[in-house]
Amino acid sequence: MWLITILTPLIFFMGVIPQVLHIQSKNIFLESIVEYWQVILPLVVFIWMLNSLVGTPLKTYFHKITKSDFWDGVLVLILNGIYSTVVSQLLTTYSSTTFNTNDQGLNHISTIKMVLVFIVETISNDTTLLSEELLALIPMLVFATLANKYWHFSRGGALLLGTIISIFVFGFMHFSTYDWHWAQMIILIGGSRIFYNGVYIRTKNLWVSYLCHFLWDTITLVIVIVLHH
Repeated sequence: MWLITILTPLIFFMGVIPQVLHIQSKNIFLESIVEYWQVILPLVVFIWMLNSLVGTPLKTYFHKITKSDFWDGVLVLILNGIYSTVVSQLLTTYSSTTFNTNDQGLNHISTIKMVLVFIVETISNDTTLLSEELLALIPMLVFATLANKYWHFSRGGALLLGTIISIFVFGFMHFSTYDWHWAQMIILIGGSRIFYNGVYIRTKNLWVSYLCHFLWDTITLVIVIVLHH
């Protein structure tokens, strides 16, 4: 329990402080340090917690994708698309929303630059989205295991608790992007964990949840680029 007491707030501050400070610099070295602080350090601590509390190494969560995994992933992409569309519409109708700050730089740029943005973002997403997926899934696994083994939760209750924690962790990863708009952070962005975590629980394969996350972000990037062109 001391791991949870000490490391949970430590991880929170590792990920949140760089976003609160909103450190921006033309110095690539400084930006690299901030990126390392915000993503890599919490990930390392989470992986250590996974090994210590769950007792299984990270590599055991990655498997060859089967035909069943493929169709589960397709279903998740469809369901997440419906969820995101409905929630986005409701948020736009009943509250003020904040544009993704990463999208605002796409206004009034040439077709060639649009293509370059897509290529660079897609390549960058290969690693950053895998880190995001790990940062969201590992807390679910850790807390679900604790709840089931030590806190006398049922399996379903433990997974529900883990998913709720994962939703908040994932939402907080994006609060600087959406300028502290809580509904977008938690309901829209965080809520997608219901589908990504769900497909992981069903397939027991982290590749599937990661690829769903990667493909969804790629699809939305294409839509944003087309709309801004």
